Amino acid sequence: MCTSKRIYSLSVIFVLVLTVLSGCQSISAAQSNSNGLDNPPMETVSTTPQPSPEIIIDIPDEPVFNNKPDEPVSNADYDLDYYTDFLRDRMNNRFIRFEYCTKDDLNLALVFYEGFLLKAPWGDYFYAKNISDIERTELLAYLGIDDNDYIEDITRCYVPEAIDFIHYMTGYEFSREELGAALNAGGYQWTYLEDRDAYYFICGDTEYRFVTCDEIVKINEERQEIYYTYEAGQRAVLTIEEIDGRIVFLSNRYL
Repeated sequence: MCTSKRIYSLSVIFVLVLTVLSGCQSISAAQSNSNGLDNPPMETVSTTPQPSPEIIIDIPDEPVFNNKPDEPVSNADYDLDYYTDFLRDRMNNRFIRFEYCTKDDLNLALVFYEGFLLKAPWGDYFYAKNISDIERTELLAYLGIDDNDYIEDITRCYVPEAIDFIHYMTGYEFSREELGAALNAGGYQWTYLEDRDAYYFICGDTEYRFVTCDEIVKINEERQEIYYTYEAGQRAVLTIEEIDGRIVFLSNRYL
């Protein structure tokens, strides 16, 4: 009887010891978690927008998009507008009225056809558009025309200035005899007054051509081809070259 009670008492004591040890381990584990020794606490997620990381792009020292092409550049809009105005200028327009590629091809009658004005490099005009009343009277008397009759526009072409003008615009040298022959070629009748040293032509229309530039081809640093359209879609190409700071007309071809 006493033996049974003793065994029971030992069992109870053993259970109590196990319970106390288990509780101590739970407390120790809780303290470890709170101190971050074993399992760190879950991080808090921030809702504040963060800046994007900086992107670094490697840019070459010489941008490839700015390299000059091997082939000539054509059809730039500003070039087309510039050369359209260039061809429509009254002085330059005189050299797209006919085809030519040599001195003998130049049709000087059409160059000096109406209202001739020679424009100097600095922008002034060497010629007046209309002849004086005295010149008009002299010319009509020479031709036997009544001064009271209706007369259309009269174009005057001074010989020395005309020779200088052709040389300036084309580079070709003309003698006085060559100028006179060229003016009267092709059925045109220019009248020469010796006292005035000038040729005169009576006309009532104009050979002006309204054109539009549609392509520019650069041959080299000095020479260019200007492709243009005139008279209901017909096309031509004018070749020009810069010589001694001025533009020289080399040829004009219909396409």
